[in-house]
Amino acid sequence: MRATLSILLLFFVFNLCAQSRTHRTVTVVKAGNGVIKSRTVTKVTTNFYVDLFNYYKKTTVRTMMFDSITGKKVSYTKRITRNGMGGHHCYEMYCHVILFDTKGKKTRDEETWCDKGARKLREYEHGKCVFETVERKRRKKIQDE
Repeated sequence: MRATLSILLLFFVFNLCAQSRTHRTVTVVKAGNGVIKSRTVTKVTTNFYVDLFNYYKKTTVRTMMFDSITGKKVSYTKRITRNGMGGHHCYEMYCHVILFDTKGKKTRDEETWCDKGARKLREYEHGKCVFETVERKRRKKIQDE
């Protein structure tokens, strides 16, 4: 009995671990003087088993831009997109953009959840938050007659 349960548990855990595969690529672009200009990390997650009705492909792209002279951060961007059933319905799920000043401190931070219709915006001065707003799309309730 214990052997059967342990085999079933092992099979269940193996199936959970083998549901998706991830490919990660890193691209670095350098300026003429040898300083890193941008660094992009792309991560693609797909199902391990190809199924037409449950197939999805999620792509995460993170980009960090640097100043070519000083080497300090200029901007950071993270975008998550997803292909839905049968490879259709490609849309952006999440977007996060951060802008920095010449000293490397934040000036603007914006997050957008596209599927939820929400947006969060923060503006900074000298590293301190000065302005913050949160926007959400409200859904209308349908009333039965």
